[in-house]
Order: sequence, then structure tokens, then C-alpha cells
Amino acid sequence: LGLSREEADRFKQIDGQCQWTAAGEFFDVQQQGGAIPAGGIGVFFVDRFQQALNGCGGHAPNRPACIVAKAGSNFCTAHEVCHILLTSGFSPVHINSPTNLMHSVDLQRAAVPTLTQAQVDRIKRSPLCRSI
Repeated sequence: LGLSREEADRFKQIDGQCQWTAAGEFFDVQQQGGAIPAGGIGVFFVDRFQQALNGCGGHAPNRPACIVAKAGSNFCTAHEVCHILLTSGFSPVHINSPTNLMHSVDLQRAAVPTLTQAQVDRIKRSPLCRSI
């Protein structure tokens, strides 16, 4: 991102709460790196969060972005991007099944996680989801 040493040190640990309004340091991180292209999702990687979490899909309005900690599993980024595609209004936010990508705990998984049909349908309706 081309941060100065002082800026990089400031963002080594992200303090505050993961919310859909992206406030405090969460918002500050997501303002780094310039504009996110229309239809894109910004993904920011940090050393750690003050809270016991490995990612946050909350973002500022009209600036889809997520933050992932270095300690996140192989699927943590996919989980956070999925929060963005599902939107804050999707329920349930997390699924109790450990085989589902949207399980509330960032698990080290032996197999590729799954999604429910309702999750897939909602993701496909996202304006940020494009067929390839």
C-alpha cells in the first residue's frame, strides 16, 4: 500500500469492533490503497486484531472491503468476502455446521468448505458477483 513506517506500525494491530459501518481503525485501514474499482471488493491484510477474530467483512457504505489477519486460515478471506456478497441483511449470518464456509469460527479445514443453496442463491444476486 505504500504506507510509511509510522502508518504501517499503526495498523499492525487493529483495535475496535467489527461492524458493518466500518468505524475507527477498521474504517481507517479500508481507506488505504486508493480507490477500489467499481464492482470490486478490497481485501486488506493485517498482522492481528485486538479482538479474538481473524477477519472482518464489515465495511463503509459503498466501499465493499474486508480485513483479514495473518493468522487466518486458508479459507478466512473467502469467508469474509462471502459476508460482503451475502450482505449484512442475510440471515443466518453464521452457520453452525463446521463444513460450511460461513461457520462462525475460522477453522483449519481438511476439505473445501461448502455453502447452502440459500447462500449460493444470495451470492449470485449480488451486484459484485459476476460469472466467469
